[in-house]
Amino acid sequence: MSQVQFSEEINDILCELFNTGIGHAANAMSELLQQEILLSIPQLHTLMFNELKLELSSLFSDKYVVVLQEFSGELKGTGLVTFPVNKGKTLVNLLMDDINYEGVFDVLELEAISEVGNLIINAVAGIISDMSGIETHYELPKVFITSNILDCFKDKNPTSVFLIGRIQFSVKDQNIQGQIFFIYEYNNIELIVKRIEEKNK
Repeated sequence: MSQVQFSEEINDILCELFNTGIGHAANAMSELLQQEILLSIPQLHTLMFNELKLELSSLFSDKYVVVLQEFSGELKGTGLVTFPVNKGKTLVNLLMDDINYEGVFDVLELEAISEVGNLIINAVAGIISDMSGIETHYELPKVFITSNILDCFKDKNPTSVFLIGRIQFSVKDQNIQGQIFFIYEYNNIELIVKRIEEKNK
């Protein structure tokens, strides 16, 4: 059990941010893919580093295509968009009208997946940054195939508390499903809430 619990007010603020950001991401994806995007309600909870590793280990047991994007500046965090390998290929087929699947991705296919991941992450993180008034800088997205999602978090502070936001999405009438994760260290969440409260005074 995590040692940090949000008050109802703070939880409401965070839920509003993520819901607004995910709504923008869904609209952007819908325009790109010309398909309706279905989203789950964001799940938000705080975890110690060891709990974060256990959570991610329980969710990923096969090979996944991962788009990872770090953001820095006043607001620091990590955005992840993940697909099982076969779902990532289905997404590429939709984007590129490519029906050949040999179990591997070429450079253009990885770039197409990176574009989708970048679009989703920037939409959500951008809304959080805009609504809180916190400047954020975005690193270039990285895309890779892995069966160990924990490789993405080798550089995280093992003594920190993290907020993890998790959203599942699918493309209606298509065999495409994936997950979106946003991971912030706790001090970043305190900053977001403080800035929003200041703006609302």
